[in-house]
Amino acid sequence: MSCSDKIAKWNLLGVQGSLLSRFLEKPIYFSSIIFGKCRFNLDSVERAIYGRFKNDLLDFVFPIGYRHNCPVIDIVDINRKELMKDDSIKPCSGSILWYYGCKNQEVAVEGKKQGVTKKLRNIGKANLSVCKRELYHDYVNLKTAVSTEKFETVKLTYSEAKNLSVEYCKLWKDVRDRVFKIWSQKPKHFEGFSICEQ
Repeated sequence: MSCSDKIAKWNLLGVQGSLLSRFLEKPIYFSSIIFGKCRFNLDSVERAIYGRFKNDLLDFVFPIGYRHNCPVIDIVDINRKELMKDDSIKPCSGSILWYYGCKNQEVAVEGKKQGVTKKLRNIGKANLSVCKRELYHDYVNLKTAVSTEKFETVKLTYSEAKNLSVEYCKLWKDVRDRVFKIWSQKPKHFEGFSICEQ
């Protein structure tokens, strides 16, 4: 799936995903998306992230709180003529991960923690804090802190826990059937892990 497909999905279901939706009263939507230092065509971006399925959703009834979100799209004010001439600008395979409450920044290269050797790639310390396993661990800790379902939650696989968000999962299935008909899906075993396995 492309980045625009994922952003388009977020504009219908929110960015919170199925796990976090169990803690929220309503989904989280972007109010704006700002681009910088890139070739930019407003019509193309609008079509890609929310406009391409407008007609497919005319008679679609969203659950309470959900909607077809259309964020404001803009670009930072830079010298666009100079930028359009520069063909050497390419995306970087690395990124710096930081979020509020983060004790240490992480550097990711091609989706992996920087500096981790192939030998150590499959141990817990090699995981990025934003990988599915770590986010699921945080979800279980939060669920345990606010409910009495600790034993059951810990035993669930990641996939089973996601499926507990019945409204979110039903909406995602309905939206996928209507506007994202060729959405690729990962093999089930990639989401079949549990916290007990760590």
